[in-house]
Parts: sequence; C-alpha cells; structure tokens
Amino acid sequence: MTDADRPLPTTVARRALPAIALGDHLALDFLNSVATPQGEVLDWIGSGTDLVDWLEVFGAITKSDAADIRATWNAATLDAIAREAVVWREAFRSLVGRMASEGRSALRIEDLQLINRWLLPDRMTRQLVTGTTGEVELVHRRMWTDAAQIMAPVALAAAEMVAGDDWGNIRQCENPACTIWFQDRTKGHRRRWCSQALCGNRFKVAAFRERQKYGRRVAVSAGTKSPSA
Repeated sequence: MTDADRPLPTTVARRALPAIALGDHLALDFLNSVATPQGEVLDWIGSGTDLVDWLEVFGAITKSDAADIRATWNAATLDAIAREAVVWREAFRSLVGRMASEGRSALRIEDLQLINRWLLPDRMTRQLVTGTTGEVELVHRRMWTDAAQIMAPVALAAAEMVAGDDWGNIRQCENPACTIWFQDRTKGHRRRWCSQALCGNRFKVAAFRERQKYGRRVAVSAGTKSPSA
C-alpha cells in the first residue's frame, strides 16, 4: 500500500474547533494539524478539501490559489495528496523531535529527501503586477501544474527551519499529554506551554492540587504519630 492509498483520518470532531495556530511557524503548525487539545485526538486533515482549506486558513496559499487548485484537480486526486501529506507529517514530526534534542547532527540524507519530495515538483515564476493604488511590484507566483505542489509551501517552511539555526527554540509543550510543537519567539525564550489557556493554567492547577493532597497526607501522617515518651 502506498502513502496515497492509506485511509485518511475519520475524526469528525475536528470541525467543532478551529485549527490550532500555536506553532508560530508554518511547518510546526502543520504538525499541529493533528493534536489532543482537550484529551481527544483531532485531525484537521481528513480529506483533500480539508488540506486545501487548512493551507488557505494558515496563509500558505491565497484564496485565488485555493480556487485554482479545486478547479484543476478532482476530489480523488486531492484526497491522494492529503493521504501522502498525513504520512509525511508524522515522518517530519520524527525529524523535528530528533533535531530539537540533538541539533543538526541528527539530520540524515533521507530527511533531505523527505522534504525535497514536495519541493521538486514546484514551479514558481516572477511577474510584474500593479497594486490597487497603481504601484508596480515584482511578485512570485506559483504555476499550478502538479497536484504535489499543494504541499510545497509547507515543505519550503520545513526546509527553511531545518537549514536554520534556531533549534534551541523549537520545543514541544511541557504538558506530557500535549502533542503541540512551537517555535519560542518570546523575548526571554522561556515559553513552556502551547498556550496558557490550553495547557499552562490546567497544568498549574493540577500541580497545585497535587501539592494540596501531599500536604494533607503529611498532616494526617503527623497527627497519627504516637507522642514521644
């Protein structure tokens, strides 16, 4: 069975929540397109349409790009790309985990091939265009000739991250139950949680309650001791 033939996630609850935008980096946001924000696995890439929607929401493609993609390729073709993308996502997650702990030394030749798989089909051109106020600017435009190009923006972000030198600030949320990755862009580089609302406050409350339980156990233990002679 090829990656394009694998079944896509069937989690229907993903529609109940907006896609998580906590990675502060497109490649990490794509990892977070499957997550456990409330203890339930949610996957926002359940079809080719979902993939195109996700890319548009996160600014990886424009509204015009999304319309061109939907008009050019049928649902079966887009679903096949989405299946490959979901498998790729987990392979890239493994790479991010290794590089976050070991740095550049963790990089293997197959990791380069993993990312290049989506970069090689890409086709870009430069065009002069006029803006709404009449100004002229030189812009990059993607020429949609291959359905695999759909993942090129994510792969480009992944390539830039792998080639970069900020791996000390690529982290996973410290909540052991959370799968969310992020790039710490805070001034002091002390970010620990995907967000305070999802994990930070919850984890602190749990730790506080555990300390209370421990304190009560200690108090009870001290109260049951026999008085010294």
